[in-house]
Amino acid sequence: MYKLDSNNTAMKKLMILLCCSLSVLGLAQNRMSTEKLDNNLSYSVNSDRLIDSISGDEEKEIPKKLIRYGFAFNLSATSDGLPTSVLFTLNYKKHQIELGPRFGLGSFAVGSYQKVIGGELNYKFYPNGDASWFSSFALFHAGYFYRRLSYSTVFESSATETKISMESYLGYGVKFTIIKGFYLGSHIGLGWYQSKTDIVDGILSKKRTDNDWGGMGSVFIGYKF
Repeated sequence: MYKLDSNNTAMKKLMILLCCSLSVLGLAQNRMSTEKLDNNLSYSVNSDRLIDSISGDEEKEIPKKLIRYGFAFNLSATSDGLPTSVLFTLNYKKHQIELGPRFGLGSFAVGSYQKVIGGELNYKFYPNGDASWFSSFALFHAGYFYRRLSYSTVFESSATETKISMESYLGYGVKFTIIKGFYLGSHIGLGWYQSKTDIVDGILSKKRTDNDWGGMGSVFIGYKF
């Protein structure tokens, strides 16, 4: 009877020890599972935050402007002298349009100008775009020029010359970006040129119309916003 009780007691101790061991093992396993779950949840939350952050950055990213405005100063060498233009510029992708008034900076004629004014239109196409520091472009140029010139003749009489010029050229040019927004460059062109000249010398008046091929060269500096 004593042995049976002893065996029962030993069996009970073994069962209690086994239950405790299983409990500790289960607790440890549960803790490991909880930590693993927490890690997974933390990873998931971090991933969501990362995705949200990336999405937020993408939403905050400022899109590139498709249309950009600016201005440019263009000095040309033509048969009319050195006309200077103040141009308003508009850029859209690979295209640029320039338009503005034209003034006379100098002339190849001898005399004093009374009035010089005109206008200039340029269209530039950049095959590879103009975002890099160096870019080239194809050019279409159209210009109008009006000038009124007074001078003295060999007989010391006063004469007045009025000249209206129109031109259209095709050309090629290059542009260099100095710093962000600022640029400079040059272009050359060859095309059609027409001028109508009215000369009044005393009581005599002469009119002449010239149509010819001509060329031009220009340098420019500008800024685009």
